[in-house]
Amino acid sequence: MVKFGINLNKTTELHFFEFISLMNDLHKTSFRNVVDLKMLKTKDLKNYSKEQTAEILKQKRKFAIKQVIEKKYADSQKQTIDYFDNLVGMNKE
Repeated sequence: MVKFGINLNKTTELHFFEFISLMNDLHKTSFRNVVDLKMLKTKDLKNYSKEQTAEILKQKRKFAIKQVIEKKYADSQKQTIDYFDNLVGMNKE
């Protein structure tokens, strides 16, 4: 709401793809910083100093999801989830 002036609780005409586009345009926001932090892979930490790596790992623990619920999905559901993940840049490597 702050960045785009859109109240998602009251908006009924926002297409899903427009929503995803807006989500991907949240650069330099706290939300995007946390998403980027959570997406950072351990193998990518080699590019940082020892102190920076320690701070990154500390922040990753702070924002970690504590409980993972294992769900079983049909193949068609998995494909849809993978498609969505690719749309929002969360594709698994």
